[in-house]
Amino acid sequence: DSPFISQLAAGTMKKPSDTRWNKVTVRQLLNHTSGIQVSKYWYFSQTTSARFNYDWRTIAKNATSISLQSTPGRAYQYSNTNYTILGLLIDQKAEKPYLQAASEKVFQPLGLGSAEYMLNSEQALTTQDFKYYGYAAWKNKALGPAGAWFLTPHAASILPIAFKKLLSPTLSSQAMKGST
Repeated sequence: DSPFISQLAAGTMKKPSDTRWNKVTVRQLLNHTSGIQVSKYWYFSQTTSARFNYDWRTIAKNATSISLQSTPGRAYQYSNTNYTILGLLIDQKAEKPYLQAASEKVFQPLGLGSAEYMLNSEQALTTQDFKYYGYAAWKNKALGPAGAWFLTPHAASILPIAFKKLLSPTLSSQAMKGST
């Protein structure tokens, strides 16, 4: 429930253009009540994403250059940027890359082998994989933690029940509770 900006190393994010950014909490990023605007162009417009070298970390670091759409905590608005910012926070808090932290803290404790999950922004898929999934490589690189995960059906079926295994009962209950 603490503001995410205060948990990042100084200078990680661009100076906020909107002072409300300083009040956005980790919980609000997780449940999409941060007030961040829909940001599909950063991730799904090749021209726009190219300005950030298609890199989810660069996109996240620049997020604070835009104004928030609403006051943090007031409204639900889905935005991929919530999860790319959380990826940055995980990078720093875990002191290792997001993919490695996710592997060690989520997938391995669930007994999933490395062949069952892949963060495509950091591991290359084959041309055939892209054809099958219908996403261009640059989109996956831009999305990172916000949507570039590829899971086997087995891994996908385990994740919903993983909250109970990986989180305390209180956090598990809160994670499954909807947003207003």
